[in-house]
Amino acid sequence: MKLEKIDDLLEVSIEREASDLHLVVNNPPMIRVHGELEALDPEVLDEAKIKDLVFQMLTERQQNKFMMDRELDSSYSYRQDFQFRVNAHFEKGHMASTIRITPLNIDSILRFGLPEPLKAIAKMHHGLFVVSGTSGSGKSTTLTYIVHLINKTRRAKIVTIEDPIEYTHTSNKSLIIQREVGADTPTFASALKYSLRQDPDVIVIGEIRDYEAISMALTAAETGHLVLTTVHAPDAVETINRIIDVYPAGYREQICAQLAGNLIGVCYQTLVRRKNSSERTLATELLLTTVSIRNLIRRGAFTEIRGQLDSEEDSDTHTLEKCLSELVLQGVISRETAYEHAKYTNALKIDHHDPFSKASKEALHKQKVAAGGIPPEDQMIMDKVLLVDRNEKDLIGMAKVFKDLGYINLGFVSKGGEAYNKIVEQQPIIVILDTFFPDMDSFKLCRMIKDNPDLHTKIIMVTSNLQTNDLEDAKSAGADDFVVKTFQFDLLRKTLEQLRSA
Repeated sequence: MKLEKIDDLLEVSIEREASDLHLVVNNPPMIRVHGELEALDPEVLDEAKIKDLVFQMLTERQQNKFMMDRELDSSYSYRQDFQFRVNAHFEKGHMASTIRITPLNIDSILRFGLPEPLKAIAKMHHGLFVVSGTSGSGKSTTLTYIVHLINKTRRAKIVTIEDPIEYTHTSNKSLIIQREVGADTPTFASALKYSLRQDPDVIVIGEIRDYEAISMALTAAETGHLVLTTVHAPDAVETINRIIDVYPAGYREQICAQLAGNLIGVCYQTLVRRKNSSERTLATELLLTTVSIRNLIRRGAFTEIRGQLDSEEDSDTHTLEKCLSELVLQGVISRETAYEHAKYTNALKIDHHDPFSKASKEALHKQKVAAGGIPPEDQMIMDKVLLVDRNEKDLIGMAKVFKDLGYINLGFVSKGGEAYNKIVEQQPIIVILDTFFPDMDSFKLCRMIKDNPDLHTKIIMVTSNLQTNDLEDAKSAGADDFVVKTFQFDLLRKTLEQLRSA
């Protein structure tokens, strides 16, 4: 291949379905195809060749700026169906470049498998929606899809602020204004400030990175605009945490209140390899705010937000592990791939007869024995424990936590109406009491137990669906602690460990 024109290299990169082209001195041109690096051509590049190729993509002004700043982000286009994001930089004193290749055909975006609930985001008229993930996870692609839906279905003015512009939109039903940081505006924050005077309905921010930009984005959401943006983060809950951490310590309460009032949701995403294929598909974690979630954000209770996310089974909200499990059961990805990408592997709901799953469980068991996670006989605890919960799966999960900690004298009640008599009869040291039973007021039961002078029972109230007044009601009823159920009951485990050491 002749390495004379950058367009020729990009053309071959497109033919091979590459997402990125890398130009580095003393290396051949490299491309990333479905997540893996490979050589585009055997010829090794020298600095003069790289300079020539890079400068073909830059204007004279950009060339001068790059040589002065030693860094440059820009966009380049030579064909209508692809956009190229250029990052030019220096390494070890030599010029280098990475070019991100973005197809402009919306059908090529949809092949990654974007979640259906994102269509509802395009219909909303105010609030903040965040797409998160690591570099190369397709965050910009997802934003492009949402903008495409709005453009196709709504009469709205959309202002995008990007660094650089990755996808060039053509106005359809909507009027789209695209501004590039550096070329059209000095900073994200400046563009955001002045965008509010441009009569926008929707504001799209390529990425929010600093306090000023986040503040302006929330102000825009508060004043009746739909704001779409991206954040680098490893999961949905951490996305919220990272937004809050940008603020100085004294502003934490204020930003939590602002987010609680304006956040629509977070879509965390990652690209995973398809089964028996080099191609990749999208796996997502979707957190849509409910009254309970907003209340937890307002309090800054991020661990409990994770528990709430785990407990959602029938809504559009879902964990990454649930998405990975569904992809396995649909035959899209392998079980090994699911375990590789899951943050909490125990939350994967995959056929237990699968040999990989079995091997993983056996390995986990060996680790627990080696680490002392399974107590010897002389460490067993004989205290009576009664678990009161209508959910059989949760009873099993909580029982496992107690057994892991050495408790062996466990009782179970699944019908609320039977609970009080069982507690009076057995007089347990600890009662785990779920907040909701159709035939019983759990808070009233807690008060009855605490008012009985013959009972000396510690009560830990638990829930998988936190309501606004639950914490206050539990405290008023005399509960010793209140815990949100998480998929591994980690919060319950910590509470019990503290109880044992008290």
